[in-house]
Amino acid sequence: MELIENKLRNSRAFCLTDCLIVHIERVDFEAKYKGADRLIRALVRSLSSRLRDANRKLSTQQPVSIA
Repeated sequence: MELIENKLRNSRAFCLTDCLIVHIERVDFEAKYKGADRLIRALVRSLSSRLRDANRKLSTQQPVSIA
């Protein structure tokens, strides 16, 4: 998200099973992103913004107690 929106990055991740993590250099990502179709770039920006909003809302919610 940071690469797309030029905002602070969200870098926490929790895995419930074994996972493969792929590191992508900024310059490589930017080259792919800039070479993508305008529609694809708009979709990526929109999804990134929505994900950031959802993360913000979830992080400010109070835990729900189920009795």
